[in-house]
Amino acid sequence: MPDYGCDRLLMDTDQKLDRLDQKLEILTDQVGRLTEGLVEFRLDLREMKEVMRQQSEVLQRQSETLDRQSEKMDRQSEMMRQNHEAFMAEMKQIREVSQQQADTTARLVKIVDQLLSKE
Repeated sequence: MPDYGCDRLLMDTDQKLDRLDQKLEILTDQVGRLTEGLVEFRLDLREMKEVMRQQSEVLQRQSETLDRQSEKMDRQSEMMRQNHEAFMAEMKQIREVSQQQADTTARLVKIVDQLLSKE
């Protein structure tokens, strides 16, 4: 029975199928690694999203704290301004009273001098 190259054709076909199986295995392995990488990437993104959410909450609380502190500082500044104005008003009043006392003392000294010089 003549061969007609069938054996050779079967061998070439078997080799091609073997190479195709190898390439398919490689491709399947690469797809598996890619899938694992994508899953890890998604997990990393979820973690990053959670961290960013937490940081956002912390920043919000810090912002609110700074706002409260700023308001307190504004109130303290206003109180200090009012205290300064009150202090300055008291000092003016003390100066006026001191001047009046000095004027009164000067008049009394004059009167005493006049009385002493008449004697």
